[in-house]
Amino acid sequence: GFTLLSVSSRILTPNGDGRNDSVTFTVANPADVAVAGSFYTLRGALVAQMRPGAAQSLSWDGRAGGAVVPAGVYVYILTGGRSVVRGTVVVIR
Repeated sequence: GFTLLSVSSRILTPNGDGRNDSVTFTVANPADVAVAGSFYTLRGALVAQMRPGAAQSLSWDGRAGGAVVPAGVYVYILTGGRSVVRGTVVVIR
C-alpha cells in the first residue's frame, strides 16, 4: 500500500490568486501501487477525480466539470493496494 505524507492545505480558495488554489496530497509509495483519489460531497456524491502530480502526488483544483465547486466541506478518499485514507478539505469562495 501507500502512506499519506502530507496535505498541502485543508482549506482551498480556488479564486486564481495563486494561494491555496489547489490541494496536493503527497504519498510514500514504496510498493509502487496505483494510487487514485476522489472528492465527494458530505452526502457521498462524486465531485471530482484527483489528477496525478509530480513525484508520488495527487492534486485537485477545487473544480468539477470546469467550474469551481460551491463553498463547503468535501471528503477525499485515496485508495491504492490495501490502503485507504479519508479526510476532509474546506472550499471557501
